[in-house]
Amino acid sequence: MKTKNILLTTLMSSVLFIASQSAVAAPVNAFMTVASQQSFAETTQAIQEAATNNQMMVMGKIDQAKVMSMTGLKMEGAQSFLIGSPQSGKKLFSMFPAAGAVVPVRLYVWEQNHKTSIGWFNPAEQLTMISPKLQMPGKMLEKKIMNIAAQASRN
Repeated sequence: MKTKNILLTTLMSSVLFIASQSAVAAPVNAFMTVASQQSFAETTQAIQEAATNNQMMVMGKIDQAKVMSMTGLKMEGAQSFLIGSPQSGKKLFSMFPAAGAVVPVRLYVWEQNHKTSIGWFNPAEQLTMISPKLQMPGKMLEKKIMNIAAQASRN
């Protein structure tokens, strides 16, 4: 009976330890948002220039408001931008091809109640989940994406 209690206590301690480690490893600021001071059209137009100013480029766009209108959903505005840099991508892909699940970074611009916002998932957090070796390039990319969002959201 004593052995059974020791085994049960050890098992429960292990479960609690694993659960606590999972909670610690969870990203704190995985989804980032910036409220824009500009209209939806001005913000989406400013993203192109802001990307260029930060040595990045818009690699693709998705007009999600248009796509969702096919289902009958009317949205004020919703557009995704794929932002990246071929040179940075080359370095990341050479280190870990799985980085392609994160880059290019998707910036989502939406309008709700006549207010425009920019949102994205933190590439530093996501790249670090692929490999701790990607933490530093992820932080550099995070800084650029934050600069792009900040520049695109200002008057």
